[in-house]
Order: sequence, then C-alpha cells, then structure tokens
Amino acid sequence: DEALCRLQAHEAACVKAAGQRSSRFSRSVRQARLCAAGLMSVLAACLGAVYIEALCAVCAFVISSAMLLYQTLKQYDENAHLAKDQRRQGDSEREARLDLKRSVQAAKNAKSAQRHCVDDSIRELARVRSYQADVETKGPSL
Repeated sequence: DEALCRLQAHEAACVKAAGQRSSRFSRSVRQARLCAAGLMSVLAACLGAVYIEALCAVCAFVISSAMLLYQTLKQYDENAHLAKDQRRQGDSEREARLDLKRSVQAAKNAKSAQRHCVDDSIRELARVRSYQADVETKGPSL
C-alpha cells in the first residue's frame, strides 16, 4: 500500500512537472519567434532605407539587426538547452516511475507469499484440530 501511494504521488508530481516544462518551453519558443519577427522587421526597414539611400538609417538598422540577430540566436540556443534539460528530467522521472512500479510489484509478490503462508498455516491448524478432535473422540492410538 505504501509503495502504491508513493507511485501515485510520483505520477501526480510527474504530470505537474511535465505541464510546467511544457509551458516554460512554449514561452521560450514564443520569445524566440518574437525575436525572429523583430529581426525580420528591422531587416525590412534596413532594406527600405537602402532603397531610399538614407545612409544613417541604414547604419542604425544594421546595428539593430546585429543586436536582434544575437538575441534571436541566443534565444534559440537557450531553447535547445532547455529542451535537452527537459528530456533529461523526463528520462529521470520515467526511471523513478519504473523503480516505483518494481517496488509495488515486489510488495504485491511479498503480500501474495505472505498470504500463501497464512493459508498454509490455517490448513495445518485445521488438520491439527481435526486430529485433536479424533484423538478426543476415539482416544489415543497405540
């Protein structure tokens, strides 16, 4: 019973952690997409400035583009690390779940063996009582 309770508690914690990891990863992906969209809009503005030959604006947009490119690449790198960490956490949770399932199975096997011993003891006690009743009614056999 204790092993089963631990397994159920672990599974509930795993479900909660998986939900948190999923929301954290989706937030991170949204942020990376936002950075990429910002980069694309700055690059479009830079191309517009080149088209109208505004050199100062081109320089400003190139600097902005470089900063946004750095942020976008950094965000995608963080996403890759986050995905790797989450995969590792999921693997460790699965291993812990398997260990808990094994302990539940071992507890069930022990309970079954214990029940078998109790049943054997009850049968032996019934046999001894039957023998005692025979002895009391028929007398001892010599």
